Amino acid sequence: MKKIAFVFLTVLAFQSFAQDYSTINFVTNKCSKDWKYEIYLNDKFVSDINFDENLEYKIYSEGRVTVTIFVYYNRFSKTIEITNGNTYYFEISDKDKKYDFIDESTAKQYLAKNPTMRKFDENKTDPIVKLRESDSDGPKQGTCFLVSKDGYLLTNYHVISGAKKIQIKGIGNDFSTIYAADVVGYDLDLDLALLKLKNQNIVFDDIPYGFSTKTNQQGESSFVLGYPLTTAMGEEIKVTEGVISAKSGYKGTISQYQFSAAVQPGNSGSPLFNGNGEVIGVINAKLQGVEAAGYAIKSQYALTFLELIENVQITNNKTAISEMSLSEKISKLKNFIFIVITE
Repeated sequence: MKKIAFVFLTVLAFQSFAQDYSTINFVTNKCSKDWKYEIYLNDKFVSDINFDENLEYKIYSEGRVTVTIFVYYNRFSKTIEITNGNTYYFEISDKDKKYDFIDESTAKQYLAKNPTMRKFDENKTDPIVKLRESDSDGPKQGTCFLVSKDGYLLTNYHVISGAKKIQIKGIGNDFSTIYAADVVGYDLDLDLALLKLKNQNIVFDDIPYGFSTKTNQQGESSFVLGYPLTTAMGEEIKVTEGVISAKSGYKGTISQYQFSAAVQPGNSGSPLFNGNGEVIGVINAKLQGVEAAGYAIKSQYALTFLELIENVQITNNKTAISEMSLSEKISKLKNFIFIVITE
């Protein structure tokens, strides 16, 4: 069966490190003698271990990695951002119901009692995190959109992950002026991040869209506005149309939609709109090698994320463009969607 990769849509720079790998140690503690523990990284099987074994896995991939443990009929998952040169420890414990990353000192206490260690290396020809497509050897590039006239912008976490500098282009349809932004809050598991422009003198018009608070149905029309592959495709905003293919996302994830509108690297953080011009999702991924299979974090989850950030007031505006034609909607909406560049 053909293997299909799950990839993010940001244009990423290639980075070099003195040590080109990390190590994940899976430490067992108070585990059942009757069960095996199957370990997966990003749905790729790594190994199974017994109650009295530990596992050391050398990983060359960098980026967002989801650790999944299957034991008996139960499944436990946890996501972490992997950076080369680091060591991570993951505790597997039935008695305490602990399936999570732990600190080094705690892990070493468990390893002192139970030192048996199995060791594996990631296959570099079939990496855990697939190399992202790149339109340059430059910085990351994604898309963001305005959620408050006070200069707050929503995008994906993986767009700004590890960034020392965040810049925004396209405000007022001016792509020559670059504005600095700071990260206000983020949620790694939802893959969302809220930014705020440092320049407080920028004046925005009233935002003409709001977030949908209902679940959209299969077959409903949708469209994406964003900035894919700007080096090759230019800095004019791009629109693609499609439908909601499924009310659940990758492997049935309920926080996502699957949609059929075409998306490319650089579309990360783009808003997904329904036919009325409401935001129904935030684009964050696609299946590599599969046509018309993109994923977006649902608007209800994005709203909850925004509401939970302290000292930030986000008003869910009523959409004011529902009766307009698609071309009229695009003419209005593009003034609130921008390019994110990070270094």
